[in-house]
Amino acid sequence: MINKVMKNATLYWIRLVDHTDINTEGYVGVSHDHKARFDSHMSECQRGIHANTHLLHAYLKYGKDAFIVEEVYTGEETECYIEEHRLRPTKKIGWNIAPGGHRGPGHTKGSVAVKLSVEKAQLTRKLRQERIEAGEPTEDDLIFLDRKQEKKHLLALKKEEQSRAKLIVKEEEKQKRIKEKQTKQESIKRAKQLARTPGVRLTEQPPRPVCSHCDFALAKPNGKSKYGFQKWHRYCIDCAKAIYNVRFKHLQHKKMTCEQCDFVPEDRCQLDLVFSDGNKNNKSKKNLLTLCANCARLHNKRTRTGKKSILNVTVDGDTRIS
Repeated sequence: MINKVMKNATLYWIRLVDHTDINTEGYVGVSHDHKARFDSHMSECQRGIHANTHLLHAYLKYGKDAFIVEEVYTGEETECYIEEHRLRPTKKIGWNIAPGGHRGPGHTKGSVAVKLSVEKAQLTRKLRQERIEAGEPTEDDLIFLDRKQEKKHLLALKKEEQSRAKLIVKEEEKQKRIKEKQTKQESIKRAKQLARTPGVRLTEQPPRPVCSHCDFALAKPNGKSKYGFQKWHRYCIDCAKAIYNVRFKHLQHKKMTCEQCDFVPEDRCQLDLVFSDGNKNNKSKKNLLTLCANCARLHNKRTRTGKKSILNVTVDGDTRIS
């Protein structure tokens, strides 16, 4: 089995002559050829395209001759990144804009140093939680708790503001619907008055009004006027039957919603009036139910007696309808 050869790298430090503290001054990086990388840094700074603004501003201020590149550590690439992370554990230290320990800003996959940083942060959070639960928080812990409480308060204010905005929008939509309904009702009222005013010639088709008895269903058509416009009856179909025909007096007991599923229709034609005991001759109010089409069909099937149906035949037996 052939052993994999580990590639060596160099941890370098770009600094000014008067810089003495590698932990806080200058620029720290990792490269396989630190001299070539230093020349690349200087070339990019000279052209003004370097991604590191701190290093670029230092170049413009002091010039190339003021910089020194120094070899700090040479070894395996992973060890160099670990050492870089030790010198630059966070961003914005010296001339570095990103934390050390990985291959360029934002590159975290496969970085041992970043994994160590994550483990360190998890340990810090765990210790802080233990100190808080034990009632022995440090000054930094108190600052952390204050910031956490402040964020929580700001989040609550934000949610309250959003809820208030939603209520305002909802109220505006409600007022808009009320206004549209009032406008429609006024239009229907004017149409009724116009249609019933003798000697007035219609110049436009009036809108279809609602029944003046139930105020729910649309009025039924009532022929054409001599000017060619559609005329509307005073009542809807059900109300007209209940008022003018003795046989349909029971229709006046039809309600506005389904009594079983609370279905609210757009028109009363979506509701049926059925007989509770299945006897169509018993038209008393107590024997009448207002149901939607679905509930009415189920009710009629359950109350059907003495009638043979293909629905009563079992699938897995030899039962036959006699």
